[in-house]
Amino acid sequence: TSKADVRLLFTRAEEIGFLGTIAACKAGTIPKNARLICLENSKSYAESPIGGGPIVRVGDATSTFDSDLTFRCSRLAMQAAQKDKSFRYQRKLMAGGTCEASAFQAYGYIATCLCLPLGNYHNMNETTSRIDSEIISIDDFDGLVRLLGIIVNNLDDPKASPALLDRLEDLFAKRKHVLDE
Repeated sequence: TSKADVRLLFTRAEEIGFLGTIAACKAGTIPKNARLICLENSKSYAESPIGGGPIVRVGDATSTFDSDLTFRCSRLAMQAAQKDKSFRYQRKLMAGGTCEASAFQAYGYIATCLCLPLGNYHNMNETTSRIDSEIISIDDFDGLVRLLGIIVNNLDDPKASPALLDRLEDLFAKRKHVLDE
């Protein structure tokens, strides 16, 4: 059972400039010390295939996301995949568009994104050039739900999810002797 303080914020008007996100930032709806994990679907590419697992998104067309939070989410996903070979995930720069994490960061929040690779992005089938339903993989969706549970239960565990700075300090302490030579 997690003791994490988990809250959900649903925004609207994302496609016309993140208006709901910006309004939430301006209204102070979110505590300034919150760590935000935005969820979305993002256009699938050959290097981010549908069925390849949920994606820890390191950035978008506008920015890269918080390095520490992204590192910790990636590390937890990697550990899950090492423990269970059936768990799949991807870690990618999804540069096809911009998501709420960039907007939240611009307003001073710590943010990253998890997404599902999406087919028929914005309801356009690129093969037929016709309007079509957007599609995702149910296995990717199930993996995203699982990954969210892992993150909620382990993000604040320093052994399972050490901060990036702690990891770097540990590496330095173990290997600084090479600088003495």
